[in-house]
Amino acid sequence: MSDLTILKSALRKSALAARRNIPDKPQKSALIAERVFALPEYRTARTVALYHSLKSEVDTEPIIARAFRDGKTVALPRVQGDTMHFFALSEGEKLQKSSFGVLEPRGDPGKLVSPRDIDLILVPGVCFDRTKNRLGFGRGYYDRYLALCEAPAAALCFAQQLYAEGVIPTDRYDVKMQKIITENETI
Repeated sequence: MSDLTILKSALRKSALAARRNIPDKPQKSALIAERVFALPEYRTARTVALYHSLKSEVDTEPIIARAFRDGKTVALPRVQGDTMHFFALSEGEKLQKSSFGVLEPRGDPGKLVSPRDIDLILVPGVCFDRTKNRLGFGRGYYDRYLALCEAPAAALCFAQQLYAEGVIPTDRYDVKMQKIITENETI
């Protein structure tokens, strides 16, 4: 295991433990959602790609519901082998739990969304830093997808997940975020 892998693993473990203990997540998630809706990139987007949140993450269900009300195409990811694809979601569509415990669309080929058709992508992560580096779960799905996608990438996180500049160790495959949105600020 490389030194970088060991550093990332240790940071991931401590950041996940800290994330589980963040108080007032529903209220903070609502503030983050309002910041998303205020983004010019959201207002002009026709297709918004995002994720169905895990319990300890920023709650994305209100963002999904509002995007449907705003007439946007909503796309959620599905992992297939080593690759992640986004699929258009129908309002009220039943999602399936993946082997990682994430709710995903069924992956109907007719609903596949091309990376070039996404206007805004909202990205999860374990933690971030003020230089807009992201630490995910270590499998690289988002980094590989974002390398193909020209849409602005905005990370959603609680303020406690945002660290000082340069804290996240990175390598050449790690993709920086264009924006990071917390309950307190958008950077």
